[in-house]
Amino acid sequence: MNKCPFCGNTKHDVGSKSSYFYSQVLDKNSDKQYTHFLCRKCFSKGPGENNENDAVQSWNNVIEHDSEFCPFCGSDEFSVESNNKNKDSPFIYFVSCNNCKAFGPSGCSKNEALKRWKTRDKSDHHPSG
Repeated sequence: MNKCPFCGNTKHDVGSKSSYFYSQVLDKNSDKQYTHFLCRKCFSKGPGENNENDAVQSWNNVIEHDSEFCPFCGSDEFSVESNNKNKDSPFIYFVSCNNCKAFGPSGCSKNEALKRWKTRDKSDHHPSG
């Protein structure tokens, strides 16, 4: 399993309560439900896929390029969103890739979410062993 492209988290134990787990998210624009591989350190999510195996495979396909682009699909089309559905709860912002449905790390402001999206771990994402 590859490192998180944003924070470099390397602790893996797929299928248990460890650093990563699967998250299913319903697309707000359709009735489609996506499965994501999620980093529990920075809370970024890999591309939305149809099943757990595809979610893991997409997580492992990190693309090395400029931080303005999605690290999973290379798209430069993304938006800053908030998960606040209740005005009594705090706003949490995140960048969402419009192409592959990946999410960047969350932030307390739009600017913080964008900064965290553009910050990438520079170490090797394909650890040996």
